[in-house]
Amino acid sequence: MRLKPLLAAGLITGFLFNASLSEAQVRFGVRAGANFYNVISKDPAGTKADFTLNPGFHVGATVDIAIADQFAVQPGLLFTQKGYQSEVITPTVTTASTITSHHIEVPVNVIFKPELGEGKLLLGAGPYVAYGVGGRFIRTRKDWLKPVEDADPIIVTTKENIRLQFLEDINDRETNKIYLSKPFDYGANLVAGYEFKDKYSAQLNAQLGLANLEPTANGQKTGSKFNNVGFGISLGYKF
Repeated sequence: MRLKPLLAAGLITGFLFNASLSEAQVRFGVRAGANFYNVISKDPAGTKADFTLNPGFHVGATVDIAIADQFAVQPGLLFTQKGYQSEVITPTVTTASTITSHHIEVPVNVIFKPELGEGKLLLGAGPYVAYGVGGRFIRTRKDWLKPVEDADPIIVTTKENIRLQFLEDINDRETNKIYLSKPFDYGANLVAGYEFKDKYSAQLNAQLGLANLEPTANGQKTGSKFNNVGFGISLGYKF
């Protein structure tokens, strides 16, 4: 049963080794930048939650494998932050929440790289898969209290910082953590940017999660929807 994955791994390793013999065929690089993510969340009735963008970052390695003139396949391995923010305001209480989730992500983009000026234009698209590995839930609550009727209100601030949990079913949640979603995600990428003289690059990244990450309840679908969506700005360097 283990021969097939071992054979596949051997074939992939052999392909990359042969390709790496020519510098023109394979270029290794690093990429890092800022993320701005949100989620599309709907309850079973179709009502959409009102969340806002959460800033984060990504960092990792990429490989450009030439497949044709001006075309390359670019797989990568990234650590990336996603999540969302929300705020609920009432006459006496304001609650601000920030969800920052951590993921290991593997994008595989096909990049069109026509020459433009002294560098190359970058236009690409492809799928990604990601796995949630942790994160934090930070909630800040402000209560406006008036011990005396005509006195100025007293603001009492409380803050929680709780670890995130990814799970398949909500019954698996741990009491000391906040659950977010299922851990395994997949979706589509769009890339647009510019490569300067075959070394440095700058690009915009857009991402749409296609997997419904809402956990089940007792093994049954809840009817809710939960998808990651966001964009980012990257700087890269090719060795």
